[in-house]
Amino acid sequence: RDARGLRRLEALAARHGVSELLGTRAAKLEAPGDLVREGAGPFDLVLCARFLHRRTLAELPLLLRPGSGLLLYHTFLEGNAHPIGEEHVLRSGELASLFGSSCDVLRDDEGRIDDGRLLTFFVARRRGEERTA
Repeated sequence: RDARGLRRLEALAARHGVSELLGTRAAKLEAPGDLVREGAGPFDLVLCARFLHRRTLAELPLLLRPGSGLLLYHTFLEGNAHPIGEEHVLRSGELASLFGSSCDVLRDDEGRIDDGRLLTFFVARRRGEERTA
């Protein structure tokens, strides 16, 4: 979503000699299916920081490499003075509940940042594909 932030990340990767390991993608999110429609992935890592788009939230595990792909997510929780409203904040434990059927939850913590606002710090790994005999 933030082209400037992606350019900064690409420059950081170049500075450390790991550009060939990094792939970034900016996506305009409007409706369910927007994340997976472009055929993106599978990714080893999906990072979402201080952003919530409820209409595509459930699609995030589909972007992860089965068996190893990690989702790192941190954003605001309900109970803060700002932001407020269901479209901008998560409920406590919501990510674990949403992704628990397709991912192993490695971390689901809550903590306050310097300005006192409460955020979730969530890490999950996509489970491997089920094999049938």
